[in-house]
Amino acid sequence: MKGFSDAKNDASSGSFLTKFLVALLVIGALFLLIPVYRDYRHRQEELARLKAERSALQEKQLQLQSQVGRLEKSPEEIEKVAREKYNLVKEGESVMIYPTAKDEKKSR
Repeated sequence: MKGFSDAKNDASSGSFLTKFLVALLVIGALFLLIPVYRDYRHRQEELARLKAERSALQEKQLQLQSQVGRLEKSPEEIEKVAREKYNLVKEGESVMIYPTAKDEKKSR
């Protein structure tokens, strides 16, 4: 009977060793995959941010193209931009500038 018992011990220790090696491989794989997964998630977040930025830039481009079209077709639009953005006036016109609350705070 002693031989049968030794064979059983050898089988159970082999089973333990197999389970231990499998567990070790799984843990090792996790340690190798966690940094890769974190990098993947970071890149996915960056991709989402860049897509949103691209969308905003495309919207801005459409607005600017529309404005260019209006400026090319309308002298009144050019005059409006010149007056509002660059504070230009026609010859003989007078400009009156009134202080605002923001201007008063700056002077203090």
